Amino acid sequence: MKGLITAAALCLLANTASAYTLGIVDIDEPTSSTDSYVAYGSDGRMYEISQDNLEVIELAKEAMTSRYEVEVEFSDSSEAEDILELRNTITKISLTTNEVDEAVQEAIDALSKEVHFNASLQNTYVTDVSSQAQANQLFLTQRRDTKTKSQCFNRAHVWSWELNKKSIGGRSIQTGKIWIYFTKKYIREYKYKWWFHISPYITVNGELRVMDRSYLNQPAPEKVWTDKFISSKQTCPEIYKYSDYANNQYSSHCYIMKSSVFYWQPWQLENVENRNQGRNDWSASELKSAYRNAIGWFSRVP
Repeated sequence: MKGLITAAALCLLANTASAYTLGIVDIDEPTSSTDSYVAYGSDGRMYEISQDNLEVIELAKEAMTSRYEVEVEFSDSSEAEDILELRNTITKISLTTNEVDEAVQEAIDALSKEVHFNASLQNTYVTDVSSQAQANQLFLTQRRDTKTKSQCFNRAHVWSWELNKKSIGGRSIQTGKIWIYFTKKYIREYKYKWWFHISPYITVNGELRVMDRSYLNQPAPEKVWTDKFISSKQTCPEIYKYSDYANNQYSSHCYIMKSSVFYWQPWQLENVENRNQGRNDWSASELKSAYRNAIGWFSRVP
C-alpha cells in the first residue's frame, strides 16, 4: 500500500456518457487459483479482474505504474455506483492519454508554493451544538441532490463548505472530517467494495456525531456509522497518521482517522506525515472539482 495515496492524487475519477474513467492506484494479487485480482480505484472503490483476463491485468498494471487513467467496462454492463453492493468486475480496459485532471494538477502545483509548518490534522475548532435536535436541524440542511455516481470525498467537501456558510452564535459552522479505512484483511474476508470512506462530523455537547446524509437518517455516533460498513461490527481503532493504516493491514478490519475540514482526498493526509505539509484553508480548485463531481459539471461553487 506504500505510495497508494500519492498515486490517488494523480488519478482523479471522471465520468463520461460512454465510459467510466478512473486511475488504478494499487493491485492485490490472487491468493488462490480461484481468486481474482483486486484493483484499488482512485475513487475509493475496489474492482475485480479475472485471472484469465491477461490483457486487462497487464493494462491495469501498466496504468498503475504510468499513473494514466483508464476507461473501464464491467461484466454487468453497468457503471459503478457508490452504494453498498458487490464489487464490479472489470472486463475491458483502455488506456487514456490523461495523466491528471486539471483541478488536481492545480492542487499539486500549489503544494510547492505552500508554507511548511508544524502540520496538524485537526481543525482549530469543530462546531459543538447543545442538543441532538440542533444537530438534526443542521443535518437536514445538507443537500440531497448529490449525484449517485459521485465520490464520498466530493460529497463531504460540498456538505462541509455549505455548512460553513451558516453560523451559530455568530461563528461559522465548521465540521471536522472522519475517515474510515478498510484494511486488506477486511476487503479480502468480505470481498468489500471500498478501501476508504469519509464524512463530515460535528459534536453535540462534546460527543462526536457523523453527518453522513448518504447513509444515515440523522447525525450518529461514530460506532453507529462504522457499523453501517463493518459487517463484523468490529470497533475501528483510531490512528493519527496514514502509515499506521498502510503498515498494519492485517491487525484490524478498519481504522478511523480524523482531520480538519480542509483535507479533501487521502493523499493530502499522507503529505502531513511525509512532507509536514498541512492544510489550513479551502482550495478554490478543489471546491470546483468537488462540485462538478458531486452536483454536476456546470454547477457553481456558492
